[in-house]
Amino acid sequence: MYAKMQIFIIGCGKIGSAFAKVLAPHFNVLLYNRSFEKAQALAKETQSEAVSLQTGLSEANFAILAFKPKDLKEFSSNLPSLEDPSTIFLSTLAGTSLSTLETLLPSYTHIRVMPNLPLSVGAGALGLTTTMELTTQQRENIEKLFAPCGKSFWLSEAKLEAFTPLAGSGPAFIATIIESMAEAGIAMGLSAEESLEITLQTMKGVVNVVQEVGKHPAELRWDTCSPGGVSIAGVRRMEAKGLRSAVIESFLATYEALLKDK
Repeated sequence: MYAKMQIFIIGCGKIGSAFAKVLAPHFNVLLYNRSFEKAQALAKETQSEAVSLQTGLSEANFAILAFKPKDLKEFSSNLPSLEDPSTIFLSTLAGTSLSTLETLLPSYTHIRVMPNLPLSVGAGALGLTTTMELTTQQRENIEKLFAPCGKSFWLSEAKLEAFTPLAGSGPAFIATIIESMAEAGIAMGLSAEESLEITLQTMKGVVNVVQEVGKHPAELRWDTCSPGGVSIAGVRRMEAKGLRSAVIESFLATYEALLKDK
């Protein structure tokens, strides 16, 4: 449908910049920011083009809304009027429902997108939802757009609220576990560099076994633990310290905080 898709990124903060850097090698990327100088700097870095709202919305196939949710009303009030807006809005505004987007920006088709920061290296998880009827071609183009960022998951809007803590906040929790494992290695006599490298390789290996071989995490744990061995002794200590409960409760606390902010 599009020879080379035009992607308009509105907001050049952390998420907008991450999208620009990953998408620019594959698509024509246009950038807008309230501070035009910031958009120009990112455009120079990514070999994109800094443009006005009017230009971006007139030319782009998709517009990624990558500013803070609190700025949505101001954005909607400053939106230029177009005779026949065909740009599809891809909103990364956490906690902002489709009904809110449709109320404030009624002339556009809206997709909610929940990305996470690993998208910056092409390993992100992105949750997508919409109430609009998309053509097969539109859906394929959206998936093509996000393919350089990682893996996309189409979900209902209710499930997207669960996706947000799991994938959006999950990297913070996983990073905490990685840091803890590396520090345990240091306590056992490894250098910080050695310990972190071993930890990361171990993490990658477990993910590959679960994902590619198809083993359930519990099965992998049992395969690692020999009767009366050292691994089961460590698992027993984890259970005594409530690691499993702490992980579950951390995600649920994030989920509850998200719902409270709505």
